[in-house]
Amino acid sequence: MGDETRNHELYRFPNGNTTDDIRKRWNENVETIDRLLTVRDEDANRFEYRPYERGAFRATDTGRIYNGTGEEWELADASAAAVDATATDCVQYVSTGAELEAAIPSGGIIVLCNDITLTDTVEATVADDLWLILRPYTIRRDDGMNATMLDITASANVWIEGGIIDGNRAGQNFPAEKHDEVVLTNDGTDFLFIDSLSVIDNTNFSIRATSWMGVLASDYVQRTHPEDITDPDDAGGLDGFHVFDSHSVLMVNPDIRAGDDAIAVGARTALTKHVNIRGGTVSSPIHANGVKLHTEYDADPIAAIETAVIDCQVYDTYGHGVTIVDDGNTGNPVEEVVIKGLVTGVGLDGVYLGATCNSVDVKLQVSDSANHMVNLDGGGENASVCVTGTHDGTVAQAATGCRINEYDEVVVSGSYDGMGVGTAGVLLVSVTDLTVRANVTSFTDAGIRIEGNGQPDEVVENVVMNVRIADIGGDGVLSVVPLQTATLDVQVDDPGNHGINIDDGGKDVRLDATVYDQGQAGIRLDSVENVIVSGVIDGDGGGTNGVLLENGVTNASLGLVVRDVDGNGITGIDSDHITVTGCVLSDLSGRPVYGTGTSDYWVLTSNQGYNNGSTNTSLSATHKSVANNLFS
Repeated sequence: MGDETRNHELYRFPNGNTTDDIRKRWNENVETIDRLLTVRDEDANRFEYRPYERGAFRATDTGRIYNGTGEEWELADASAAAVDATATDCVQYVSTGAELEAAIPSGGIIVLCNDITLTDTVEATVADDLWLILRPYTIRRDDGMNATMLDITASANVWIEGGIIDGNRAGQNFPAEKHDEVVLTNDGTDFLFIDSLSVIDNTNFSIRATSWMGVLASDYVQRTHPEDITDPDDAGGLDGFHVFDSHSVLMVNPDIRAGDDAIAVGARTALTKHVNIRGGTVSSPIHANGVKLHTEYDADPIAAIETAVIDCQVYDTYGHGVTIVDDGNTGNPVEEVVIKGLVTGVGLDGVYLGATCNSVDVKLQVSDSANHMVNLDGGGENASVCVTGTHDGTVAQAATGCRINEYDEVVVSGSYDGMGVGTAGVLLVSVTDLTVRANVTSFTDAGIRIEGNGQPDEVVENVVMNVRIADIGGDGVLSVVPLQTATLDVQVDDPGNHGINIDDGGKDVRLDATVYDQGQAGIRLDSVENVIVSGVIDGDGGGTNGVLLENGVTNASLGLVVRDVDGNGITGIDSDHITVTGCVLSDLSGRPVYGTGTSDYWVLTSNQGYNNGSTNTSLSATHKSVANNLFS
């Protein structure tokens, strides 16, 4: 953690908490304010404060004024007591809206001395660095004002510290008129710093910050009070903190409960190099999302967000927890995305990436998501997703634990609980170089489903799985696109259909499976070439087959245990060059091995079993070798 300045308890960022340039500028501002801002306290307490050179101390009990020498406080001349209270050195003290508007253009340090009720917009242009100290006072919009409260255009650094901005929504012509509370505009060369500012009852964007070199907000608080809005449609535009076209955006420890997007960063005419949201909590319960990064709908071709790091708690959102989208259809990718933290109680996806996002790293705890826990829909170069998550248990949408579309180099891990309503634990669409290490339970369709986008000759290559799947309504693992070079270590308990179903072909597959209490076949392979199968299949008195080979499976080697299946141990239909060796096939209602159709070139050696419906194998193959099998 950082420390605070001695005289005015302003927060200093420690090394490593922000980029070096922004941290340095923040801390320089803090030191300047602490040095120049007059200390006000009882006379006897002055020794607790640092006597900066040019610093001043005004005793609230005796009226004495002291000047700092850098070493000690010296009593000033008596004439100093007559100095105008609204301007001391470079510090201006203001008590009205008119005084505030008059003071801002000259820059320097401006300090509120009282609560202010604005009857008109405070609009100003500032060319010198501005420090606006509001703490502990409130700037309130007067009843019926129906206008922006603060509108500052700066060609210099701006700092706003403390205090409350009260939008007074109940006193406005809302929702017919919606006006931003604070508008802060730059030319892209300077920095905006906001520390410990609170905004309540906003009527539109609470903070609209546009075209800054850097925006850094620490401990920003917002209370839109969405529970007071009767029509959710009226909440549109009641954003928390909204930044446009700024080079770098950093928010530390926000505490936001908004009507629309709690935090939004938009690119319209420029590149946003980096967005970092660290710590804190954000919520938007009746409209939109927790955190939204996007190119605007009217974005120029150059507009983009380059990198994003989001590590915070998102809770109770009407829409997505975190979303990154390309509303302007620029096609510009986000080059690096890191999302961490906790997402809970979201109305749509926990994370939705609709824009192309490269190098995605998601490590989240998700609870009670109404749709996908994580949905990477825009495609990209590589993605790593690790989620511990649950659905909300009532959703009727097509919800998955993790959905990834059109990514290369994909790693999925974590635990996904569908709560009996989610459709698929992990849905992978048109991916390659795939690694899945996950626990999946209680989904109505597949535990893991791999599919394509219907493109000709589509193949999923280089697949590695080490998964545990339970309580699935359909297949434990289902692939409806060819797999090539795949190693699958799969444990499936209680699938409603097949334990593992490679349904559309594949090549060079190694499968080690443990399947228990399946509804159909423990393992079903369709048109797979060059496959090795091992493991244990226990139908618990059900299931149609232990292993089912269909439609041209060729060059398959099977060595596994199959027991207690209400059908055959191994069934081959129109499948060639099959070797079954070293299997234990017992307690079967049907035959140990059954080959039919055009199946040919089968080798059955050194297999055994007992208590089967038939002790004989049945092979339609013209070319076959059956030796050293023992069935009783």
